Amino acid sequence: MRKLWSLLWQIICISTLIIRPNPVCANGNGSIVLHIEDEESEVALYKVPEPLQNIEVETLLSTLKKQNIQPQIKTCANNTICFDNLEPGVYLLQQTKHANERQPFKTHPIILDEINMQIEETPKTAPIASKPNYPTRKRNDAILPYTGQSRWLVELSAILGSACILAGLWLKDPYEK
Repeated sequence: MRKLWSLLWQIICISTLIIRPNPVCANGNGSIVLHIEDEESEVALYKVPEPLQNIEVETLLSTLKKQNIQPQIKTCANNTICFDNLEPGVYLLQQTKHANERQPFKTHPIILDEINMQIEETPKTAPIASKPNYPTRKRNDAILPYTGQSRWLVELSAILGSACILAGLWLKDPYEK
């Protein structure tokens, strides 16, 4: 009886692995939502054709522009940019406009497939750091700065170390005989 239950349990486990329902996605229900801190942002979304999907991002962008592939362009509203009704495939995101005091995010690909049709991301758009205003002064290499270390500590340590070595050699002789 125990073997029968074990066999039945194995059949149930294997059947759940084999007959797993796949998510059904109709064409055109994918979306990409970007959360951007920069209100002046404008983002272009290119649909990458199948033959160009193995090209690196830098050359891919120039190739898409040479082939006159028109992107979807959206501007930021309430710190979000949303591209709706996208089909499964590879897309390339490029920030075309940004505020003067912020850096644009890096152009990157996004893959929409049957499993991941809704993608939300927050691209990094850091503020541009201005150069600090440090006071400038002439450097004079002839005068070394005083570091606060006294040389007498080094000399004292050398003398104490030598004294310990000599004491060890002097005390070692009577016990070796």
